[in-house]
Amino acid sequence: MRGAGNSGLGDLQVGERVVVSVEGTGDAATAEAIWVPQASVTGTVTALSGETATVVSVDGLSVPVDTTGLSQKPAVGDVVVLTGTADAGTIRADGIRVLPKAS
Repeated sequence: MRGAGNSGLGDLQVGERVVVSVEGTGDAATAEAIWVPQASVTGTVTALSGETATVVSVDGLSVPVDTTGLSQKPAVGDVVVLTGTADAGTIRADGIRVLPKAS
């Protein structure tokens, strides 16, 4: 299951992280459901270039985020939680929460 759509097993990609619900054990084990968890990043927006925001996470990792799907766009300096779908090293955001800045 990918978001609200109806995806099938063939939609999975090599290297993609999934959560699998299994029924049974050993040779009788079968996958009952497969979920692709949302990708997310929490950090500070350090740059904007067109529809791409660069977010530096709390552990110092720089993450490119495609903000095309957002109605509310982040600004440089915003502390945000962005959620969406991972796509070749970029998060395609479909959700944003702007956090209060530390004072």
